Amino acid sequence: MRVEPLRIEYRDRDARLRIAEEQGLDAVLLFPTLGCGVEEALRRDIPATMASVSAFNHWLEEDWGFSHCGRLIGIPMLSLADPEAALAEVGSLLERGARAVHVRPAPVPTAGGGGRSLGDPLHDPIWARLAEAGVPVAFHLGDSGYNAFAAAWGAAGSSRASATSTS
Repeated sequence: MRVEPLRIEYRDRDARLRIAEEQGLDAVLLFPTLGCGVEEALRRDIPATMASVSAFNHWLEEDWGFSHCGRLIGIPMLSLADPEAALAEVGSLLERGARAVHVRPAPVPTAGGGGRSLGDPLHDPIWARLAEAGVPVAFHLGDSGYNAFAAAWGAAGSSRASATSTS
């Protein structure tokens, strides 16, 4: 295996903007990558989840911006695990100029270890605030916890295939 050196456009927003221009792109949406796993990794520690997501959003704003030159659109994360804290985070993100938010496409972690639907009425004030502001919600692949669900059913890692011969 050969590890490619980390390219400058992965670390520097002006270099990324130059690459976008070379590729003829008017704008680029920058989604979290490893950050998408935070909510699953901390699913049993809701305060740590909320603090980590908020810290990620501050880093994103400082390093990339929520709209660098109106062309690099940094997409902050939003966890609904603590609805009150999520609503406060939405307010902060809107004040700071977020143009979209990323929500994990999975059940929302709860303090009891289970999960609740993204459509739970507890989240209505959050969805209403985002709708009122005209800020879209985006979903991006990440660790949504579905591997754990599949493992519970005995399906994770299974590569069994069945074939039928008719000779």
